[in-house]
Amino acid sequence: NYPGDMLPDNSLPMPELPSPDYPMPDYPDNSLPTPDQPSDENQDEAVGAVLKLVNEERAKAGLPALTLHAGATRAAQQRAGEIETSFSHTRPDGSNFTTALTAAGVSYRAAGENIAYGQKSAKQVMQDWMNSAGHRANIMNANYSSIGIGHYKNAAGVDYWTQLFIN
Repeated sequence: NYPGDMLPDNSLPMPELPSPDYPMPDYPDNSLPTPDQPSDENQDEAVGAVLKLVNEERAKAGLPALTLHAGATRAAQQRAGEIETSFSHTRPDGSNFTTALTAAGVSYRAAGENIAYGQKSAKQVMQDWMNSAGHRANIMNANYSSIGIGHYKNAAGVDYWTQLFIN
């Protein structure tokens, strides 16, 4: 094990994953809907796009697809808003990210989290996560069976992204 590894046993401390090396994109990606569309529509599109890209990466490695978990997605959406306040796997109230899953009524044996900010598209955030060993390890973890995905754009137009992996 090395720093950045996620531990499959959630009774052990969860180490912080590194933030992406280049969290701010060099140029805007015009593939997302315009801000005047409803935020839930933007969220649904972001979730679908990230899920598709995650499962494409897993398929390349011969891993089964992750299913989108409604409760974990609610928790991931909550976390996407929280990381604007505190960009950490620790929640603003000082608790572990897994408490968001518990609060959403999600039961799990193991959990992992990826967080990122600044990427303007699902494609960009997935590139950044796949180029980071710790984040890639979560995405490619064969023990995870479901995922929750969150996306939040703040008033300044900064995008916040979360993935919650569960088994």
